[in-house]
Amino acid sequence: MAEDVKDRIIKGAAELFKRKGIKAVTMDEIAVKLSISKRTIYENFKDKQSIINSCLDSTFKNLEDEMNDISKTSSNPVEALFCMFEYVDIVVREYNKQFFEDLVGTVTEDDYKDKKYRHRALISAKVKSAIDEGFFRNELGVDIITALLTQNFSPLIAELNELGLHPSPLELKLRVNLILLKGIATQKGAKVINELQEKASLKMSGNITTE
Repeated sequence: MAEDVKDRIIKGAAELFKRKGIKAVTMDEIAVKLSISKRTIYENFKDKQSIINSCLDSTFKNLEDEMNDISKTSSNPVEALFCMFEYVDIVVREYNKQFFEDLVGTVTEDDYKDKKYRHRALISAKVKSAIDEGFFRNELGVDIITALLTQNFSPLIAELNELGLHPSPLELKLRVNLILLKGIATQKGAKVINELQEKASLKMSGNITTE
């Protein structure tokens, strides 16, 4: 029973964080949303940070599970990478922009490194398979390609903002990743990417919106 209450708190808080951002959500709001007392919340969680940590762990696990499912059900590693990027795009678009801004300083360095390492390991395995199966060329190597596909775009976004350009970070990352995939693809890989792009809901046409 206690575990059910804890799960309810995590799910309810995660929904509020997604809609409003992390910092704007109070313990009172979480209690009201779930129709429980603050005392019940504190019986299950030490403080708000504990709830945040549990929500992030749950969210990342769901994301990781879905990406693993994509990896297993895709017909080739290029399709797996493409569908992973598209899935992340769909998920991230459900979140208030403030949520990602609030993450800075909220997640510990060790926790961030752990999640980043696990994400990179999944991408790296698919990059290696794509090279081994003849979809990608190997001039750059697995580690460099993986680092480019999973790099943090925040410094680039900050520099573009200073120039008066305000592209969507997600849109920019997706387009750059697609260009990178096309750039390292063999003829065999390029054919798969073009076919996937035609079928996918993610359309990379026109210019990037900068306002």
